[in-house]
Amino acid sequence: MLVAALSSPREAAVYTAATRFIVISQLATQAVQNVMQPAVSRLMALADRTGAQRIFAVCASWNLALAWPVHLSIAVGAPVYVGSFGDGYRGTGEVVTVILAMAMLVATATGARDVMLLMAGRSGLSLVNQSTALGVNLVLNVLLIPPFGIAGAAMARACALLIRTLLALVQVRRILGMSPASAGLFWAGGSALLSFAAIPLAVRFAAGSSPAALAAGLVPGAILYVALLWVGRERLSLTAFASLLPGRRGRATTAPPAAESPAPESPTTETTPARSAHAHGN
Repeated sequence: MLVAALSSPREAAVYTAATRFIVISQLATQAVQNVMQPAVSRLMALADRTGAQRIFAVCASWNLALAWPVHLSIAVGAPVYVGSFGDGYRGTGEVVTVILAMAMLVATATGARDVMLLMAGRSGLSLVNQSTALGVNLVLNVLLIPPFGIAGAAMARACALLIRTLLALVQVRRILGMSPASAGLFWAGGSALLSFAAIPLAVRFAAGSSPAALAAGLVPGAILYVALLWVGRERLSLTAFASLLPGRRGRATTAPPAAESPAPESPTTETTPARSAHAHGN
């Protein structure tokens, strides 16, 4: 609405299209958080901050592993992505896409900070962070849209997102003593940069920014990325993912009673001699 009011409806349409990719990242992040929340809640209730820290760091690496390929691909292939909506979306639409893709790289690399604050009973801090980011976004939109158009709107949104991210990150570190940094996070980040930034950019510089050139860079990059994740599966704790799923936890808790089922056989074996003795007595 601010873009349409301070710039033009056409610019607002371009901005909406250029930022649509963010929804994909949010879906991936939400999926990881849905798996993470019950485990963190249980560990925080048990005052097991070491376990909660481990899950926080592992899920941060999973967030990055899922989200960075999307944002890097969109940033490198911005001409193709924005051009898919029509020729009128090129130009400043590409700038908007690159700015917000870079901001989302930082946001998704720092893990589920708000989840950690909420699970620790610090919902007030989360509200303060959201309100601060909203205020910054509004002020910067008013200041930057008139001179820079939708590029200014993208800068305002990126600044608000980074402020919200850094505030929560500092609070989690200072209050809970937790950090998303881990060997898995750096492995996933390096793998994504090599697979979805270095290789596609090299192909783009050599073959141009056509859809075919983008595909020629992304396809081998995706294959390499899967291979690197497999090599680093221990660092990423990928095998721990199944144990965090609610269904697996339920089966794990119901398994011990099944193992104890042979116990009731002892009365049966004791009654057999009794019956035979009774038969001999008769």
